[in-house]
Amino acid sequence: MESLPFLEDIFPDNLMYASIIRSPAAKGTITGIEVPPLPGQFILLTAKNIPGKNRLYDTKMPILAEEKLSYIGEPAALLIGPDKTKLENISALTIVKYEEETPLFKQGSPGEVSREIKTGNTQEAFEKTGRIVKGSFNTGIQDHWYAEPPGAVTWWKEISEKNEQTKQLLGHIDTLIDGRFVLEKRDIALNFKGSSNQRYIDMNETRKRGELVTVENL
Repeated sequence: MESLPFLEDIFPDNLMYASIIRSPAAKGTITGIEVPPLPGQFILLTAKNIPGKNRLYDTKMPILAEEKLSYIGEPAALLIGPDKTKLENISALTIVKYEEETPLFKQGSPGEVSREIKTGNTQEAFEKTGRIVKGSFNTGIQDHWYAEPPGAVTWWKEISEKNEQTKQLLGHIDTLIDGRFVLEKRDIALNFKGSSNQRYIDMNETRKRGELVTVENL
C-alpha cells in the first residue's frame, strides 16, 4: 500500500482552522463571550450563527450551547481562522462569561456514588452477601457515539484522488457497509447493516478488479 500523509501534513489552499471554546462551568447561564480583537479572516461562531436546528443528529444535545451551560467542557462557541498558531493564542484568551448555578451533582457531594472493587474468593462473597439478584438480558452490537470526529480533508472536484483520509481508511477495510441508514427500513435481522437499503461492498475484490464488487450476505 502506498504511503499516505497524515492529516496534519495536508495543507489545502485557503485552509481554515477551528478551535472549540468550551464551558468552564458544570451549570450556568451564558452572559457573554469575551474574545480579543480578531484579525482579518478570523471569526467567532455561536449558536446564533447556526442556520438550521442546533442539535446533534436526533438528540436533544445542542451543537453549541445556546443560553444554558450543562457540563464542564460543553462546546459554547467555535473560533475559526487561517493561522493555527494565532488561533490557539486567541482561543486561550477567549473567556465564556456566565452566571453560575448549582449543578445536580458535583465532586464530593452527598449524592456522589463511590465503588470499591475487591478481589478474592467469589464463592465466599456470594455466601456472605445479603441479597443475590439473578437475571439475563440480550442486546445487539453496541458502540460509543462520537459527537466530534477526528476530521477529514476532501477536495470535492477531485474526491477520488485527493480524499487522503478516506484512502487511508478504505485501505484497511475488508467489507464496507455502504448507504445511508433509513429508519423506515430498519431491520435488526441484518448482519452489521442497520436498514435494508444498505449494501455490502467487498473491498478486497473491489481493489483487485478496479470496479465495485458487492456481496449478498455476510
